[in-house]
Amino acid sequence: NKNIMKKALLSLAIVIVTAVGLIGIARAANNPVSELTKDASVSGLYIRAAERVVIAGTVEGDVWVAGNSIEITGTVNGNVHAAGEKIVITGSVNGSVYAAGSSVRMEGNVLGTVYAAGSTVETTDSFRGSHAAVLGGSTVTFKGSLLQQLYGAGSSLIIDGQIGQSARVEATSIIVGSQASIAGDFKYSAANNPQIANDRAIQGKLIREESLQKNIPKNPIRDRLIWAFVSFGMMVVLAAVMLRFAPRIISGNSQAFLASPIQNSLKGLAFVVLIPVAIIFGMITVVGIPAMVLALLAYISTLILAPIAISWLIGTTINRSTTGGRDLNSYNQQLLATVVGIVCYTILTIVPYVGDLIGFILLVAGTGLIIARGFGPLTGSSPAKSTKTRLAKA
Repeated sequence: NKNIMKKALLSLAIVIVTAVGLIGIARAANNPVSELTKDASVSGLYIRAAERVVIAGTVEGDVWVAGNSIEITGTVNGNVHAAGEKIVITGSVNGSVYAAGSSVRMEGNVLGTVYAAGSTVETTDSFRGSHAAVLGGSTVTFKGSLLQQLYGAGSSLIIDGQIGQSARVEATSIIVGSQASIAGDFKYSAANNPQIANDRAIQGKLIREESLQKNIPKNPIRDRLIWAFVSFGMMVVLAAVMLRFAPRIISGNSQAFLASPIQNSLKGLAFVVLIPVAIIFGMITVVGIPAMVLALLAYISTLILAPIAISWLIGTTINRSTTGGRDLNSYNQQLLATVVGIVCYTILTIVPYVGDLIGFILLVAGTGLIIARGFGPLTGSSPAKSTKTRLAKA
């Protein structure tokens, strides 16, 4: 039904947002190649970010990968989360697949559900899916076989494979090929009637429905969840860039903030509330307009970076508590700790009303962290050393 289709499209949106975060990490990591060779096997969570990621061996756990080119030819006994320019999966995945990229091609066996989004999304004749598939893109092609439902959305959509249950699609152009077989109903939304090469391809009913883009009722919970996932992806990308190019904006001020967190949070509150008033008064004079424009840009930048700053502090605090004060000596360790903090931030702020209040408090605290030492140049040790010193004294 339409509710299921909406959930499917929401799942694709989540895949795309996750992809934004993963691609940001991959580009910031700046690794050329990451390869798990054919005779290699790893257990547990497998996370890799590189220009080219190859998994030819066996992974006993979930996979999170990002890069320009991703190839999975081996076996994954878990879920796969992949984001890249080109994604090809020819191996076996004994879990679900979440993939987003410019080009996504599925050729192997997938035990769980397939969620794929991109400019070009296709499953080939060798594809075998044991569950459902949700495919979205400019050009979507389904071949191979699927035991359960197919949900598809795109500009051009081609079905030329076997579907064990029903199909629900929305596209400008829909083609049902001569090799297609749909065991259940075929529900579609399109400007024109679908082109069906084989009249016996659809064993159920052919049902035309109104486009899902029309008259979708407002759903505050759904909208809040979508915004939470969008914010999460944006924060991960900004954190990856910030920790790569300007880490001392956060780490250089953390020690000063922790020395007096309440006082610095009050400074953050004053900054958030009073700076806009000062900017408005400053713009009254013609001479003050250029300076106030720069002040406004600095104010907006601080508010954007404040949630990342407080997420970094939350993540590093959790790391210290769970690892006995282990130092964060590398970029990847600091980024991972920050992502953990962003997850906590997202969970704390996702609840209506209460989450808004918590979000404002965290925004104020994050602003206080950024301005804890003022806006002068940061000097001293490297970010890793600063983190080590802060954790030792905390």
